[in-house]
Amino acid sequence: MKRKGLIVSVLAGVILVILVLTSGCGVFQSSPDAALSTMLTGYTKWQTVQGQAEFLWYDADGKTQSHTNKFALALPDKVHVDLIDTSGAGNSGMWISDGQNIYTVVEKTKTYTQRPFPKDQMDTSKLPTDLKQLKHAGGVITHPMIMLIVAPVAKYIFPIWFPQGYTGDKYFIQREENFLGRKVWVIECDTIHNDNLTAWVDQETGIIVKYNQVVQGKKYLEMTFTAFQVNGQISPDVFTPPPGYSQVSP
Repeated sequence: MKRKGLIVSVLAGVILVILVLTSGCGVFQSSPDAALSTMLTGYTKWQTVQGQAEFLWYDADGKTQSHTNKFALALPDKVHVDLIDTSGAGNSGMWISDGQNIYTVVEKTKTYTQRPFPKDQMDTSKLPTDLKQLKHAGGVITHPMIMLIVAPVAKYIFPIWFPQGYTGDKYFIQREENFLGRKVWVIECDTIHNDNLTAWVDQETGIIVKYNQVVQGKKYLEMTFTAFQVNGQISPDVFTPPPGYSQVSP
């Protein structure tokens, strides 16, 4: 009877552990593959995104510089990013694309320049779509929109760079949680260069909605979305220069 009672107690303990691990956001998976795969192909899983991101950079002395990016994107080529310098340097402006032209807007002078949208640079056919395609040699292929959009938030909306680390970089899932009402993976990368990257990855879109970067033991960057909406309606007027601004030569 004592042996039977011991077995029952052990089984009860195992069941309790399982219940704890499967509570909240569902069964916790320690493998990072699902998160990394979603980051590679996330841009194929949404049509529009809009929101706001806060950036806080740290210099070597611990001083900080902050910026806000308000953004709205409609694939494949419509973008509006309002870059707000909250550090007081006065470098605020907008980067806008209507799919035909790119407008660089300077708020201080109420002016903008215009140039054609380079559609020939938008080929995504060579982007990796599977973790097996990654060579992990340190050569990173980025989404063409990252190279085009003059705003740091683009890197986190199109985060296919994150899974493409060096051989020896270690990825692991910390946990799953809710962020801004959405399910996210919290994934870490310890790099061979003694850096630590932590990304909160939206499970639907693969977009990084929060990001902390520590470089050789020192804080370097904290990025946090404070608003985020997927596949909502966006007015076409958002993708044109604001009224009252005048065009100037590049």
